[in-house]
Amino acid sequence: MKDNRSTQKKGWKLTSLLSSISFLVTEDVDTRDKRRSPRLVCRCAIAFVDENGNQGSGFLVDVSRRGLQIETPVKVSKGLTLAIKAPEIESLDKTAPFMAKVRWSKKGEDGKYHAGLALPPGVEDDPNWLESLLEQLGYQDSEDQRRQFIRADSGLKAVLVLDEGDGNEHAVTVENLGVGGALINSAVAYPKDAQFRITLGPVEDLPEVSLEGTILRVVEQPAEKCYLHPSRFRPTEERDEKVLREYVLKFSEKG
Repeated sequence: MKDNRSTQKKGWKLTSLLSSISFLVTEDVDTRDKRRSPRLVCRCAIAFVDENGNQGSGFLVDVSRRGLQIETPVKVSKGLTLAIKAPEIESLDKTAPFMAKVRWSKKGEDGKYHAGLALPPGVEDDPNWLESLLEQLGYQDSEDQRRQFIRADSGLKAVLVLDEGDGNEHAVTVENLGVGGALINSAVAYPKDAQFRITLGPVEDLPEVSLEGTILRVVEQPAEKCYLHPSRFRPTEERDEKVLREYVLKFSEKG
């Protein structure tokens, strides 16, 4: 009985906390290129609890520093505040759930529900798993990235050369790929902030393309005996960016 009372008390405290949270929801321009913050398209499994103590699960399908969109099997009502737990991604920093408010909710043609959530002002100033995810996806809150970027699982073999290394070519795997960056899997750890050039392809009808980038983080995977490197690409020639987009679209269609 004591354990049950303790659990109920904790649940009541969480519900009370969520119910007390309120913040302004700023207007967002509903166009692809004119959003106040760029959105990155992704797909990560998540779990959440609303201000009434109801638990749910679904997928995070796009994200920015000001808002995100989730897909759920059941409707979440407009105006609710949700505490969203970190996705189960090994390379992601795990921190406490953070709060987001449901701004809109609608049912799709596939029968699944989509909801747009707004983040409270100042959330970017506190350590949270969303910042870690945005960093891993190569997010940049700048004018030249005010577009939707898809991040596609690829498993693509590539060759990487460090700018300040010995010039040796390293065989790596690009686990997922986007216009803004990639998640690079290698047998050795590369230094954080290291500059590199990576060569992809050719793949089927796509030509070889070389891209420059920066290592954002290093995540050791002891069980797999490898290292994951969330990385961001630097601006490229127009031709290379066009080819990169074709790579991303090809692998997103395969997924």
